[in-house]
Amino acid sequence: MDTNGCVSSPSSPAIGRLSPSSVAALKANFMDTQSNVMTPKKSFLDSLILREIRKQLNSPGGCDIQSIQWDNSPSENLNLIKDRYLLSSAGSSPKGNFADLSSYNNLKCLDIYTEENFLCKIVNEPFNKVQTAYYQVGDCVSDEHGHKLIRGVRDIIPLSKNRTYVIIPLDNGFENLHTYIRDKKRISEEEAHGIYRQICETMRACHNNGIILRDFKLKRFFFLDKERTQIQYESLEGSIILNNPDDDVLYEKIGCPLYTAPELLTPNSTFQGKPADMWSLGVILFTMLLGQYPFNEKNGRSLFNNIRNHNVVIPNALSGNVRCLIRSLLRRNPEERLIADDIFYHPWMKTAPRPVQIAEQKFDMMMDDHCVPEVPSMECDDVEMG
Repeated sequence: MDTNGCVSSPSSPAIGRLSPSSVAALKANFMDTQSNVMTPKKSFLDSLILREIRKQLNSPGGCDIQSIQWDNSPSENLNLIKDRYLLSSAGSSPKGNFADLSSYNNLKCLDIYTEENFLCKIVNEPFNKVQTAYYQVGDCVSDEHGHKLIRGVRDIIPLSKNRTYVIIPLDNGFENLHTYIRDKKRISEEEAHGIYRQICETMRACHNNGIILRDFKLKRFFFLDKERTQIQYESLEGSIILNNPDDDVLYEKIGCPLYTAPELLTPNSTFQGKPADMWSLGVILFTMLLGQYPFNEKNGRSLFNNIRNHNVVIPNALSGNVRCLIRSLLRRNPEERLIADDIFYHPWMKTAPRPVQIAEQKFDMMMDDHCVPEVPSMECDDVEMG
């Protein structure tokens, strides 16, 4: 699966053993290094402590870490999986310091043997399906730049019958696409063209392999280079892996409100996953070019009403080709939207656009209230659609 070749089998143990004294020392040191966890690859933990942990893990006895109790409620919850990876998530837990972390997102992860830091994602799919999905799309690369479109994995570990841990490398220090657009306010068609093509390549690779992304948004893409020309999708967290790639009927209506397709807001109990993903592609392109979401209200009910009523205006300041592409993706009827394979035949996608100058004053008033938010709100919260 990756350069380390680590993929666990379904029988791999989920919980390891530590002595209470080692756990106490580990907690103190681990919490002190959290501000550095996203930058170095090597851990700042005391190597003597890690050595003791490894020694105890390789010896009989010890205690089940789930049974360890703490006098005070900690600010960090810890757990050990596969007798190798220490997971951490900020926030208290009613179960105490060693807790069930399966309801958390963006778990921090430490390999206690190599002392490297990782991220741990949870995919709500069985181990075998997740393993197959990463095998199918893990080597998909950008046509232009040749880099992998989806971040590789260090390990895949079964969590339960229908949930799986995915251990992935940390980002390389460059920002995500949401932050980039927020800071620049918007980007030109010329700059957006190459970035957006990689986004569409990611969608195509997933759809062709029976993966519905659902949580497809700017924040999930990270830059790989200082020139900000190459991007990569973070993980398959939040995705649905189809049993039959040609049958994309879904029942669970969950996603980010600002990227929600109108069919998810109807009384119908089912919807098609691929067209809903394509709607998100339209939201992404609109936001990249205009620095605002096509449907953006602080109140969730007003937001959903605007989406249902299809209240979107595409400014004439954009080129005719890109306006056509956005309209082709943001169609109310999901059957009329472009599919992932066909989007590459659209005129705007086939030819790099000429530079277009957009007068600042045309958007100043609009951006005051509807720009990409500096503080994450509905942009990153996934909710169940009623």
